[in-house]
Amino acid sequence: MQLVFVSERYLYLLEQGLLSFALVHCRTLWYNIYMIKETDLAYAAGVIDSDGCITISHERRNDRDKPNLYHRLNIRVITTDYRILEWFKSTFDGSTYVQNKPRGNRKTCWAWQKRDAPAAEFIKGILPYLIYKKDQGIVALEFREYKDKRKQQRFVSDSVRNEKEFADKLKSLHQHRRAMP
Repeated sequence: MQLVFVSERYLYLLEQGLLSFALVHCRTLWYNIYMIKETDLAYAAGVIDSDGCITISHERRNDRDKPNLYHRLNIRVITTDYRILEWFKSTFDGSTYVQNKPRGNRKTCWAWQKRDAPAAEFIKGILPYLIYKKDQGIVALEFREYKDKRKQQRFVSDSVRNEKEFADKLKSLHQHRRAMP
């Protein structure tokens, strides 16, 4: 599904019936359009700044025809209040799951996440509203752009190393943030 971010003005026109469309053609597939308010994007950015993380993970696949190691863009929110994650899932799609089960007097931690291209689309929408994690969002979008360009070309042996450089750069931004007072 492709996210389309609209201003309050376009949402008003859509609600009044003055502007109507339901589907957009994208890469020869038809996707439903989600209309997302700017206030929802700003709220989501605030939650990502406080309880979210933007990462590039490395994973292994068991496919002989493709390289064994690859990298994925992830955006995740972890919280004990499931209502926030229900809102994220209903507004932006994605998946929710139990991160940590309760132990002792700890509450259950829930997580919401998006991966790869849908994560990049989400980051594009919230990037203007991010404060603390704006630099991480920019690196994540650069990584996704690199992956998209690489898909158009044949596999290059240096691509895994280059993807790891993006992951290391994003990781250093996480560590830099922790070091700040």
